[in-house]
Amino acid sequence: MEILKLILTPEDELNFEVYAVNFGKTETTLPFFEDDQNYHSTLNWLLESTASEYQPYQSEFFNDDEQEWLLRVGILNKKTQDFLDYPTLLANLGQKLYQSLFPMGSTSEKALNSLWQKANQNGEQLHIQLQFEANSVSQNRAADYPWELMHNGDKFLAWHGITFSRYIAYQDLPPKLPPVEKINVLLVSSEAYDSSQGLHKFKRSERKAIRDGLDLALNQGHINLVDLAEEIDDYPTFKALKKYLTENRGEKQPHVLHFDGHGIYGKQCPKCQKIYGGINSQYCENVSCQNQPLLEAQGYLLFEDEKGNPDYISAETLGATLKSMTSGGKT
Repeated sequence: MEILKLILTPEDELNFEVYAVNFGKTETTLPFFEDDQNYHSTLNWLLESTASEYQPYQSEFFNDDEQEWLLRVGILNKKTQDFLDYPTLLANLGQKLYQSLFPMGSTSEKALNSLWQKANQNGEQLHIQLQFEANSVSQNRAADYPWELMHNGDKFLAWHGITFSRYIAYQDLPPKLPPVEKINVLLVSSEAYDSSQGLHKFKRSERKAIRDGLDLALNQGHINLVDLAEEIDDYPTFKALKKYLTENRGEKQPHVLHFDGHGIYGKQCPKCQKIYGGINSQYCENVSCQNQPLLEAQGYLLFEDEKGNPDYISAETLGATLKSMTSGGKT
């Protein structure tokens, strides 16, 4: 397998450097960034909204500037005021991502073509490893972009058999974990959805694909699999997760927590807990909250509560919980 290692280093909010190991560097800019307005959150929200091929465009989820941008970049059909057909929409997004990471004639593009050609000649795959510094998000959001969606104008790179991985270069030394014969995987499969945020119920086929992959690894003897919902015969709530982690330590402790469910990036009201998708909202709109300032934007996972309703758990809360409830404070 040929490996193309790309180190993405931010210079400011817009500009970043792509260093292709053994080839050299390329100075480039982030896509979806116009007139000092960064639309990366809009892009992430868009991909969530179009997770289902048959999901119609809902204008209430985008402000006026965002809607004009969707038209400019070839996502909305001006005549029908709806999304373009799904394949075209994703291809348009993928091409802009590709042009950002591999500008025409750049060192990074030459590195890609060279290793890709070599892989094809040897009947091998090409693997692209994207590396980010741990604190890179303090300068720009390159690490948030869905680079795996890249399209070279012919096909999505993934359709060419190219694989991707992401590596975060933390300064801390990795924990010394004992070797194990099988990896303990805890599956938390949440059925929660929130139509008010454009997060709709998953299709059965989507759920089946996740479980089929895990069952394959299970049958091949690579993992020990526990489905939290089946284990407790109830909704896999965040409370149930904490209880399971508390009661299963040592050899039974999960090595991998696989969350299968919705996620969203946005802001939350500390009073009423209402979620606002994206980064544009500043104050809670509920009258009883009296223009309460919203918390800083971060990621949220949709767990289910005891009644099966959506329960938004922040990345900060989840991270702190996993750190405190796993052996030695490691996650």
